[in-house]
Amino acid sequence: MIKTTELMALESARNELAEALDAEAKANVNYAAVYGEFKRNHQPLIALKAAAEARVSELTKIVQGKAVAAWQVEKVKKLTDGIGIQERTQVDYDDQSLFEACLKYAPMFLQVNEKAIKALGESAPNEGKKEYLNTAIIAFLPLTIWQKPTPTIGVETLIELHKANAALRVVEVAGAIVQRQFEAPQPVDEAVDLAVDLAAAALDAVGAQD
Repeated sequence: MIKTTELMALESARNELAEALDAEAKANVNYAAVYGEFKRNHQPLIALKAAAEARVSELTKIVQGKAVAAWQVEKVKKLTDGIGIQERTQVDYDDQSLFEACLKYAPMFLQVNEKAIKALGESAPNEGKKEYLNTAIIAFLPLTIWQKPTPTIGVETLIELHKANAALRVVEVAGAIVQRQFEAPQPVDEAVDLAVDLAAAALDAVGAQD
């Protein structure tokens, strides 16, 4: 049987796919082996990562709640560094009620034609825009459409803020050491040791240690 050009093209593409699938399967086997070894050898690191993710999730919910509460008073998009509010469209509905309405008005929806769209556009605030057709249809459906205040969190901004706070804390501790040394001079070695201890404590307090 003589193969058509299309069939030969298909078989060529099939062979390339078969090769790619085989390479993917081998890569998956190698990845699984390496990842399994990694998990066995780095349980403390994996546990630390999981704990950090859980802490971030917990605090994110707290911050989001406080952001909404602050927005209800402030009514501004940017509440503070790294934290803001966006009003996003929210659509609420009851599944059964919506289904029943769609069945009831289906004939009307299906009869929409270009003439109806044009007539709607001519009567709309912005002439000729077909999205007003959607507005007309939505009016027949049991939907509650509202603007939901949704907190936004700038992760990179907050990380930089944390670093700045850590640096400020170290400066404050250093200033306290200088003041203390000025008011009650101590031997140089003791003053240096105290400075190192206090600086380390400051860094540890803000979680800035590597």
